[in-house]
Amino acid sequence: MTRTNATPSGKFQWLQRIAFSFMVVIPVSVLSILIYHHYFAPQIMVVDYKEFLEEQRKLFLSGNIDEDTLQRNLTGLQVKIQSQPSNIIILNKETVLNDAKALTD
Repeated sequence: MTRTNATPSGKFQWLQRIAFSFMVVIPVSVLSILIYHHYFAPQIMVVDYKEFLEEQRKLFLSGNIDEDTLQRNLTGLQVKIQSQPSNIIILNKETVLNDAKALTD
């Protein structure tokens, strides 16, 4: 009499559990790292105030922009800085020694 057991053997069942664990753990781990990096990890951005103000000054003095446009550009930079998420740290370019992502790009 042959025995036809539908349940897998103990070793095969153990391999199935490990494979299932990897199929669940790896995507969850990758997703959690990506979410942490995007929303929670501190990121440094720089703003070159000196260059921005010098450029605006040149444009204004040459007559390429008027006073209203100058005011909009200055307000636009301020709004851009204030609209950054809380995990973005914004520093003046003169205080950063290495290259960092620029906010005005």
